Amino acid sequence: MDSNGDGQEVDLDNLSLAVELNFRTFTQEMLLITCILSGCDYLDSIKGIGFKKAHKLVYENGHDITVILKKIRREGKQIVPKDYEANFEKALLTFKFQRVYCPEAQKLVHLNDPKEHELGSTLE
Repeated sequence: MDSNGDGQEVDLDNLSLAVELNFRTFTQEMLLITCILSGCDYLDSIKGIGFKKAHKLVYENGHDITVILKKIRREGKQIVPKDYEANFEKALLTFKFQRVYCPEAQKLVHLNDPKEHELGSTLE
């Protein structure tokens, strides 16, 4: 969203049609990891990692953030803060289990069921 409240809709069903980056094999989890790696409200990006670099890292290494961070550290071009992985996990959980308004139930609910995660009881 921009400062006027205008934004662009991203239809995940059409993501595989993107021309500039290959999303054909991407899952929703991989897209979320790419977005967090490139920087979000809950976690700044690692200096030098924008969306294209984050996409490449996830495309080549899958959705395991530990593997991705090891690759970044091995390349030695970017400095990964020592608490980055823990903060990444918090950001990931925040997005996955955020509270959203359900018009059917007419109340706030979790986007995904917290019981599906090992930290489920602490997320409620």
